[in-house]
Formats: sequence, structure tokens, C-alpha cells
Amino acid sequence: MSKELTKEKVITRSLDLPKEPLPAILGESILKKFNRIFQYINNILYKFVPSHVNPFVQAGAIANTTMIIAIVTGIIVLFWYIPSVNFAYDSLESMKTSPYSAQLIRSLHRYSSDACILFAILHGAQMFFGRRFTGPRWLAWFTGIAAVVMVWLIGWLGYWLLWDVRGQEVAVSTIKFFDLLPIFSDPLINSLLTDDNINPLIFFLVFFFHMILPLPLGAAMWLHVTRLNRGKIFTNLRMTLWIIVSLIVLSLIYPAYNAKPASMSILPMGFTMDYWYLAPLYIFERLSEGTLWLMTLLAIVILIPMPWILLKDRKKEKQKPAKTDTSKCNACENCFRDCPYNAITMVPRTDGKNFKAQSEIKESLCVSCGICAGSCATMGIGLPWFTVPDKRKLTNQWIEELSKNKDKNMVAIVCGESAGRKLNINTETGECDNLPNYKVLKVPCIGWVNMVIPEQLIKKGMKGVLLISCGEGDCSNREGVTVTEGRLNGYIGPALKLSDEDKKRIYLLKASGVSTGAIIKQAEKFSKEMNNVEYREKPISKGKMLLASTVLYILFMSITYYFSDLSYATPYKGKAKLLVSLDHPGESSENCRKYTEEELSKMRPHMRKAEVCERQRAAVSMRIKIDGKIISEKTYKPAGIWEDGKSMGVENLFIEPGKHEVTVEINDSLKNDWKYKETKELDIKEGTRRVIIFRRQFQWY
Repeated sequence: MSKELTKEKVITRSLDLPKEPLPAILGESILKKFNRIFQYINNILYKFVPSHVNPFVQAGAIANTTMIIAIVTGIIVLFWYIPSVNFAYDSLESMKTSPYSAQLIRSLHRYSSDACILFAILHGAQMFFGRRFTGPRWLAWFTGIAAVVMVWLIGWLGYWLLWDVRGQEVAVSTIKFFDLLPIFSDPLINSLLTDDNINPLIFFLVFFFHMILPLPLGAAMWLHVTRLNRGKIFTNLRMTLWIIVSLIVLSLIYPAYNAKPASMSILPMGFTMDYWYLAPLYIFERLSEGTLWLMTLLAIVILIPMPWILLKDRKKEKQKPAKTDTSKCNACENCFRDCPYNAITMVPRTDGKNFKAQSEIKESLCVSCGICAGSCATMGIGLPWFTVPDKRKLTNQWIEELSKNKDKNMVAIVCGESAGRKLNINTETGECDNLPNYKVLKVPCIGWVNMVIPEQLIKKGMKGVLLISCGEGDCSNREGVTVTEGRLNGYIGPALKLSDEDKKRIYLLKASGVSTGAIIKQAEKFSKEMNNVEYREKPISKGKMLLASTVLYILFMSITYYFSDLSYATPYKGKAKLLVSLDHPGESSENCRKYTEEELSKMRPHMRKAEVCERQRAAVSMRIKIDGKIISEKTYKPAGIWEDGKSMGVENLFIEPGKHEVTVEINDSLKNDWKYKETKELDIKEGTRRVIIFRRQFQWY
């Protein structure tokens, strides 16, 4: 019965719920508008693609599955790859000779990594715009961000290990970022000055972190789902096969190859780039190191505390949690099993009744969804502000009213997060202008519905009960739709206890929060056709399902490939670069003075000496001239705690291509004595990188 929802503005006159399950947040209306985009897509896909193979429903699980594929294929790639700056590029190039083994595995490694970041972003966007990150869900938000950052960092370092021009730009940008930290005495960029002096230890460390980061990533993912009950960590077998086949097809059609080999004497003008991981290059190559660190710190300050920053009233961080009436608990464990957030535990009995345990609410984990209320046959647990007994009394009153009106014999129970939230409902009478043949009850989540309510309605003469829920994958409480389906179909308790014919009079309409138009239309149709209880929407044909699933996976693989191989232009067009590296100790000197009598008297006898000498080392100054004009003149302090080490520094200078007279002068004394000086005429071409190193003497490259 689910149809594509059409846009229709309906003003809500009043709500059934005293409050939303969580307090209002800043920009909530904006988040809802973006969330409706996902809901609209899900509504369309629901007509053709079942949820167990729908990528939008299982984006998080797909991200995890593709991550595992990337890890496994990465380990296999090590059979061919040589983690050495001198042999890495050639070892990857040699894999081209085996297109159906080595090259296929390498391509799978790349595209599964790209798909991982794609679906991680999609999953994160669904959670953020669906407002599923506040209250007890803060841990999932925090660890989710940490996991995405680690996935990105693994991919970023992986491109370094290719050691083509992309890896070269990743290496230079990374070192530029970390060189601003005052923890390295020797600038890291000195390890990448020329092809001959690249430090192999840096390359090995990058390889080490690329290999070891999946371990903390696994820990972050465990924490990410630790508060969830039945969290979909990985995809089911059918979807996994779809993913693997799709990635293999993509890898065979568009194999992943290297760009041109890295060369430190060249400034790359452009190349094709994997934007899933290398998009930050655009920022790294155009902003200063200080600006990059500022942006990083701002991102941390904004993203990590987002669940608290957006709260309008931090004192009302969450609605009142569910409560247990121990006297009614018979230790059936239904609520314990059904809670999507592990907020219910079974503990030893405290009231002396002859039951082995009783349920207990962990208030810090409860999101006030009310699913536990639908799980309890004795109605001994639920939301204190929205109880099943109260709403059962209300529906009993409706039955008496409806029995006097033969034209009005339908009841709708609406999830407050679905499209039905916009229905124009009078909460006191259950009247709804949009559904004139129905009495309407709005609930916190469709999972709140205890089957005793629809049972009672049907047994006492109602022609039909329409349950309006969110769409699959859109449920704000993860499993409200799932547990309700299970109760209706008898495989989750307490199950619906009606005859097969009467069960057909209860229908679950899955609809996201896009609009109410189609709900109104389908509710009218359901009401009219209840005389023919065989009426039901036809199931998806296998042919339609296969075709739609194929098209959907082709679309996602196309998006994965498209952004993995886009052209990129560096900011070096019409430029050349001059790097001048200084690694030289300044002159040392000693200043000696005699101890005073007072100072000597404070010393132990065996430590007394006539004088003390303080050793000093001069800072080193470097002046760079281009065509007789000074373009840089800086002084570099000696390294070390006592400032008695070497002076080190690197100057990165962009210059116009052409012939230039370059002069470098060094002063390593306390006097203004530029005793080291060398001048050369250089013909510097566009897109080249010339290097001058001074280590007691000049070296020109």
C-alpha cells in the first residue's frame, strides 16, 4: 500500500504527545528539510527494492563491510607490494601484468576503500539530519566521527605509499602541516628535499601507521555499536554478494592505476585524483600551516560536542525515561530483547515474587522511544507520560462512539515521527479533518503499540486498524517498524492474537515524513476496501526487484568511481619553487665569571670552584637574494633545551620561471659577518623545484 508521497501542506493543530522524545535543538527545521530528502528517496525505493538489499537502509553496515573488504584485499596486496620508497612505485606497476589477480585485488582495495568513505558519509548524514545524535546517542556520534577520521587517514596515508605524484603531494602537504608543531628539532621537509635524500624511515613509518590504524578503528566501531541491541554491524549475505560483485565489475572495467612517478624536482601541474580521500589537497596546497591548524581545531571544537551545542535547553537534555512497575513484571524478557539501545537489563527479583528476575531501566541509555511498552503483555513497563492503559481507555471510549456511527468504523495509530505527524488531529476526541472515517491516535513510535490495542479494536467491531509508521531505515528509534512487523506476523512477542481473517484487517503502512498526501489517499482506499479483506498491495516481483537493485548498485558504483578519478589542477601553473635548507651550528663561545663569596658559602665544600663558565651558541642568519633583491632574511635559533644545538630551517619560495641570479648568505657568528656566501645563475623552468642545501657548505640541485 505504500505509495510515493506527494507534497501537501497540512497545519498541525495539536499533538498527541506532551513533548518530543528529545528536546528541541537549534536549526531543527533545517535538519528536517534535509532529512526529508532521504525519506523521499526511501519512499521511492521501497516500491522496488526490499530493505534487506537497500543501500539507504543499511548504509552503516555497508561501510563496515567494505572496510573489511579493503582490509582483506590490502593484506593480499602485500604479496606484490614492496614498502620502500625506491621500489614501491615499480612494484605496483608490475601488478598490471596480472589483470585478473594482482591488479584486480589492488583495484578492489581502492574501490572498497572509496565505497567505505561514501557510505560512512551517507550513514553519518542520515543520523545527523534525522537528529539521531543527541542524548544517550552521543557516544555513537563521537565514535562515528572518530571512525570516519581514521578511515580517511588510512586512505590518505595509503596514497602516500603509492609514491606517484599524488603520493608526493600528500607527503609534502602532510609534512607542511606537521612542521608547524614545535616538537621536531629538524624540519620534516628536510626528509623530502631531493630524490636522493628522502628519508626511508619516514616512508616506513607511514607504512606502519597505514597498517596499524585499522586496530583502533576496530575499537572505535565496537564502541560505536556497544549501546545498540542487534546493531547491523555487517550486511547480510545477499547484500554482501551484491557489494562484492559490484566492486569486482567496477574493478575490471576501470582498473586502479598509478599516476606519474614521484619526482622531488618537479612541481606537478595536475593529475587525476581520488576526491574521497585527497580532496583536502585543495586546501593544503593553498593555505598556510597556521590556517590549517586553526581549521582543524575549529572542526574538533564544533563537531565533537555537537550533541550538546545544538541543544536549546541543556537542562532538558532528554525526556523522562521509561519506568518499570515491578509488581506487574513476570520476567518474560520481551522488553529486554526488544530494546534497541540496551537500556533494559534483567536483575534479581526485589519484591519476593516467584519469578527469577525483573526488568530494570538504565536511564542514561534510554531514549524514551516506548518500544518496551509494546513488548509487555502485562503493561508493566513503558513511558510514564504516555502509558498503554491510558490510551487503551481512550480507544475504549472511541469504540462506544463509533458503534453509534456506522460510517465511521476505522482507527489509525500514527507514529509521531512519520508523515502522519502532520495530520490535523484533535488529541482529545481523536477526530482528524484529513481522515474523516477514522479516529486517530498519535504515538511516540509505532513500536510503542501494544498488540492488545488493535486486538481489542478489531474484536469490538472496528472494520480496520491502520498503523502508520516511518519507512524502513528512517525509524528514529531504529527498530520501531521491525518489532511492530514481528508482532503482527507472530515471530516477536507479545504477538497479535487474532484469526487469520481478522489479522488482515490490520495494516502497517510504512511512510516517511515527506508529506501526508499519499497517507490520506491510502487511508481512504483502505477504508473503502475493508469489505474485501483480501485487498493488499501486491508484493514486489522478483524481476522488478532484480532490475531495480541492479540499477541502484550501478548508480552507487558509478558515484564511487566518478569521484575517485576526477582531474585536479594544482596551484603551481606559471610558477617554480626554490627551497633553501639550512642545517648549520653557529659559533660557540664561553662567558666565564668568578663566584662571589656569598655564592661560594652556599655551596658544599667539594663542589666549590673558582669560576663558572656559561656556554653559548650564536643563532644563524640566512639571507636569500634573487637578482640582487633580498626576498628572505631570517634568523634561526639554536636547537635544544639549552639552545646549544644546530640552527635549522627551510624556506619555501615561489618564483617566476626564467633565468635568475640567486645568492645565499649565511652568518653564523654574533657579529654581522656573512662569511658564507655563494651566487649562481639558475635557469628555473615552470613546474620545477630547485633545492639549495647548506650544511657547512653549499649544495645546489
